Order: sequence, then C-alpha cells, then structure tokens
Amino acid sequence: MKKITILSFFALAIFFIACNDNFLDVPVKNKITPEALYGDENGIKAYLASIYQKLPIEDFRFLCRGGAFDTADPGGEFPFIATPDAVVSRGYSIMYGKGGAEFTYWNDAFSLIRDINTLNESIPLIKSGVMPENEIKSLKGEVAFFRAYVYFALAKRYGGVPIITKKQDYDTDVSKLMVSRATEKDTYDFILNQCDTAAKYLIPTDERRATKWAAFALKSRVALYAASIAKYPVTGSSQAQAANLIDALPSYPGLANEYYKKCIDASLQIIDPNSDIGPSGYGLFQPHPASPADALKNYQHLFESAENAKVETIFTRGYCIPGNATGHSWDLDQCTPQVTGGYGNGGTGNPTLDLVDLYETYSSNGASVPINTRLDNSLNYAVFKAGTQTQYRHFNDPQDIFTGKDARMFATIITPSSIWKNTKIIIQAGLVKPNGTSLYRQDGSVAVGANTYYAYGGSTANSYSGWGNDSQHSFTGFFIRKYVNEANTPLPTAGSVTTDFIEMRYAEVLLNFAEAVTESGYTDNNAVDLAAKAVNIIRQRAGFTYMLPTPVTIPQILRERRVEFGMEGSITLWDLIRRREYDDYYTSFKHKVLCPMLDLTTPTPSYFFVRDTHNKQGGVMIWNGTLKDYYLAIP
Repeated sequence: MKKITILSFFALAIFFIACNDNFLDVPVKNKITPEALYGDENGIKAYLASIYQKLPIEDFRFLCRGGAFDTADPGGEFPFIATPDAVVSRGYSIMYGKGGAEFTYWNDAFSLIRDINTLNESIPLIKSGVMPENEIKSLKGEVAFFRAYVYFALAKRYGGVPIITKKQDYDTDVSKLMVSRATEKDTYDFILNQCDTAAKYLIPTDERRATKWAAFALKSRVALYAASIAKYPVTGSSQAQAANLIDALPSYPGLANEYYKKCIDASLQIIDPNSDIGPSGYGLFQPHPASPADALKNYQHLFESAENAKVETIFTRGYCIPGNATGHSWDLDQCTPQVTGGYGNGGTGNPTLDLVDLYETYSSNGASVPINTRLDNSLNYAVFKAGTQTQYRHFNDPQDIFTGKDARMFATIITPSSIWKNTKIIIQAGLVKPNGTSLYRQDGSVAVGANTYYAYGGSTANSYSGWGNDSQHSFTGFFIRKYVNEANTPLPTAGSVTTDFIEMRYAEVLLNFAEAVTESGYTDNNAVDLAAKAVNIIRQRAGFTYMLPTPVTIPQILRERRVEFGMEGSITLWDLIRRREYDDYYTSFKHKVLCPMLDLTTPTPSYFFVRDTHNKQGGVMIWNGTLKDYYLAIP
C-alpha cells in the first residue's frame, strides 16, 4: 500500500527545489508559484500531505491543553484526545476542560484555508501528463473535503464565520481583505454543499486519503450537528449574551428536520442496517462474535490495527514512519507504571467511574449497570470511614466486581487486577488493618505475621499502578486500553508509535442515522425499524443477544454512543456540546472514581470498593455559568 509521508514545511521547500527544474526560473524568489509547484506529481502529493497533516483532527497528537492540532513533539505537554469521560493523572480536569472546544482555532484555520484555496486555483495549471486525468479531477473533491473539514471545526467553535473560497493576496487597501461573517445557517449549508462536491469528484484510493464515502460520513456528522443545534438552541437571555452567535439556526421542527433528513440520506449512502456490508462496501469489523470474549478480542484488534480492519474504517489518519514528525507516543503515554518501568509520561489518561457505570451487563436487558459496592445497594459517593468496611460487598479478586460487563468496557479500559501485557495491574487505594484502623488514599503498610501489606498494593512506585504520588498512577481506579497495542513489547520509544487513528468509522454513521431518524420522527422506508437495527447490530458486535425493541429511544442511542466511542476521541464531547447538554452535566461537577480497598479484618484478606469523587487539583469541571460558553470569542 502506498502511504503519504507527512513532511515538514522546510522539507517540502527543499523537496520542491530538488524535484522541479522550473523552480529557479520563478521571477519572484520568495514564493513558490502554482506553475512550479504543480509541474511534478511528487510536488502535488507533498503539498497534499502537508494539508492532511494540518487537518483539525483531535487525535493522538492533539494538544488539548494548548489547543493545537499537532505538535512537533508528540510526547511533550501531554497530548491527549478530548473526552468527557477521563481525567489526567497530572491533575487537570477532563482532557482538558472542554478539550478542543475551549481553545481557539482561528489563525491556523484560515492559514490552512489559504493553502486549500491555493490548491484549488492551481488545479487548472497542472501540466498535461503530470498525473492521470481522473486523479486531477479527484483533487477538486479533496479541496471540497478539506474546506468542509476545516469550516466544520470553525463552526463548532464560533458559529457563523467568514467564508473565503479564493486565495487572498496582500493589498495596501486592507479593506479588500475584510470578509463579512456568514450566518451560522449559511456556514453549515456551505459545509454540507462542500461535502456533496467532494462526494461527486472523489475517487477510490488505496492511500490514506479522502474518498466519496469519507465525504458522506463527514456530511452525516455535520448534518447531525446542525440539526441538533437547531433543535436544542442557545435560547432566551443566554442567546443575547452569546455575542459571537450570528443569526443562529432558528429553533423550529422544519429546519431541524431538514438537517436530520440530510444526515439520514448521507448515512444511507454508506450503511445498510439489514446487511453486514453497506452499499459503500463498508461494514462493522467482525460483526458476529462467538462469545463476549471473542467480542472483546475483535473490538480491541479494531483499534490496534485499523489497517487490518479496513471494512469499518472510513477515514483514518495514518502514521507511517517512527519519529517526532510522523509518529506518536500513545502507547507510552497511556501505559501503567508497572509496564513502563518509570517512563515519565505513562498513565496519562484515567477513565472515570461515570463511564464505567454506563456499560450494561449481558443479563441486564439493555440497561446500564452501575458498579454496586455496598450491601444496601446504594450508589452514594463518600470518603471511606474506618469501621464501615462491613457495609460493603467483599470479593476474593478485584476483577469479580466487573463480572458480566460489556466486552467493550474491557477492551477500552484497564480495570483493577486485570492482566495487561502479561502483568497483573495492581490498582489499590488503601487497606483496613486487622485492628480496624485504615489507610485510605494514602501510602503506608502493615505487617501481619510474616507478611507485609501495602496500602497501594506494592512497596515501590513501579510495583503498583494506582493512587501513588507519581503522576503515572491512576487517580480514578482505571487506565485507558483503547488504541494501546498490547503486542508492543518491549515498549516503543517516544514518538515511534505508528498506530493509525480512526477518524470516521461505520459504527458512527449507524448511530448518526439512528439518532436522526428518532429525533426527527422520520418514518418513510421503514426508517424506524432500520434505526433500531442500526443500534442493535452494533450491540450484536459487542456480543449481546438481547436486542433493543423498536422504536429505540434517544437515551438508548446516546448511551450506546457513549460506550461505543468511549476513550476513542472527541465524539462524545461534541455530542454533549451539540445537544446543549454540557452545562447540565458539568456545572461544578466532580468525576466519580472507584477505590479498591484490601480488608485485613476478614478471615482471609479480601477486597471491597468505595465509590468516591476525584479529589486531585483541577478535578472539578466548572461551567462558567452562561450558555454563551458554547461559543468561543473570535480573536
């Protein structure tokens, strides 16, 4: 398979000079003209690679806390995909705060738009014979796909924005560079039209590039977003406060349903809930597992090797060559200290009990099953108090409390005492001594006969994985497993990981379709039955035999999105934002954590669990108090 190697701008410039004899004839020496750039197929592909590199994909190299979509040092400043369901062991809030939603993406966006417009205006200048005609035609599709992708990243953050489709050149009359801001509706309509143009011109390719199916998948995502903010708008006095919101999508069923219908139509270009393979040739990877154990293995393999699961991966960001410019450090950043042996950035992401509680069991018939720790079945959150250990359910092995949970949870999250890379991951928050006194979320030990028991389960920082003072330890009771390649032994060095990031996959389009049908009340062509099937075939791939009845409900669909995409990227974060639910969830909210405790007062040492809240600095997720915070201020 051919792969685009992402080059730095300096390397690109040197490359263009070396490969193009016409370069030295360029009259203006401080610019690369379109004629020189597009006289060589390699030059065209190198320029394309630079655009793909700069697309605003919130992946392994996304620097959430700094708001950057790429960094030259993939191991620095704790890059992390944005999610509402995890905290960072270093004490920051969710990855981070509202992740990519709260950091500006303006200058970089319009710089990239200029590059895209340069490409568009240069396509007619490509010399005959430089590349096949169908590939030249496909470049028009890539331009439209790039535009749609960048403008969607802008619209999600700013609402309506200036739409610029021609390369602007500097003029002493600066007013000529000023472009009026479009309405939010016009911005979304422009994005959706660009998706249609992309689908019209793009051709199949064996490279990690956009295809017509990626264009339809993007349209499905964008249309669902536009429909959601039309149905669930910023309203009343808060709308007046939202100074950056220009002519928002008005809230009435006709307009929302118009966008839901666009989502439905785009989704059906790709999916077929009645068949394993849709009209696009895509489907779910390994849709018929023999058992939950088989489902776990399949789901894990999907993210370890997108290249081998291409039936589901519609658009991926490829990582081809180890190195700071072309690789990432996900495997190191997320591995536990017992596995990393002391690597400074290990254990970065800690999934929370809030997500773990959402997974159902194979006998719960479609209902979430929160982790039940107490004999009275209460789900309260409290600091453990000495002498209350008899109020908790006890287990011989910490894994026993997770018995029967959804296989996707085990493929997404490392749980206490699970086996990872042939290592038993010890996550323990304390112990109860034989005399009834306790050590809770603090270090220490106690000798009992010939044995010494440690509060955190080990004598040194690298012999356990939870609640130590080291920033690698989990402060929630969990670590991220998704995308971390279990077979990477020994661990790769920083920047050397080449696992691909799946930006769009078949399961998302299925769930987009189901939500659009259910929210809009659309009933044509057996849509309600198909919506239920779209959700249920995802459940079937997870090993469930219980299928949700028709019609599926919005809470069922949203829960399915949360567990299917858990720890995968920013999809669930933007779900909360587009549905205007973020402020309901996270006003002065503290993430929940699960604290395994060793009880030495029982005849044989046993384990119980305390449901508590995240107490590390920065653990409180604070909404600033007004709904205008759904939009950023234009810099």
